[in-house]
Amino acid sequence: MLKFSRNQIICLVLLLTIIANFAFSNFSFAGPVPKCANPLWLWPVQPKIIVKDYDPPEQKWLAGHRGVDLLSSEAGIILAPDNGIISFSGIVALKPVVTVKINGLKSTFEPAATILPIGTPVSRGMPIAKVISPDTYINHCEPAICLHWGIKNEEDIYFDPKDYADAKGPIVVLEIR
Repeated sequence: MLKFSRNQIICLVLLLTIIANFAFSNFSFAGPVPKCANPLWLWPVQPKIIVKDYDPPEQKWLAGHRGVDLLSSEAGIILAPDNGIISFSGIVALKPVVTVKINGLKSTFEPAATILPIGTPVSRGMPIAKVISPDTYINHCEPAICLHWGIKNEEDIYFDPKDYADAKGPIVVLEIR
């Protein structure tokens, strides 16, 4: 039997209300997924120190930073932000990537590797992967080592991970030059 928290039920009711309002109006909903008043996801690395913030492009095809870079360490543990399924593990643009599908969204991590096979269910807070050594790819966070965390939907529209992450505690944004 499925069990839902109070926050999950509130978010579901909010989402269904929005969908119903748009379904019976002349508007179409093409914007980002509605944010919950109390975000539910965990940060994939601890402590949560942002090296580079989300900076989406003005157009889908333009350059931009489609996620956040979190300070990490080589072989740093990556935690599942929420319950989901490992949906991809492989190389994308010469970097190792792991993707977890969570409620229709793809939560992507790079550079990352996992021993979990595709299709493996994961639980919120479960170690799912490790940050890979910068010896095997171009490290855009030098001199630091970071984990890039992106969130996108099936149409490859990206969202700011901070909108989904557990907002408890301080968030530090560092600029490394």
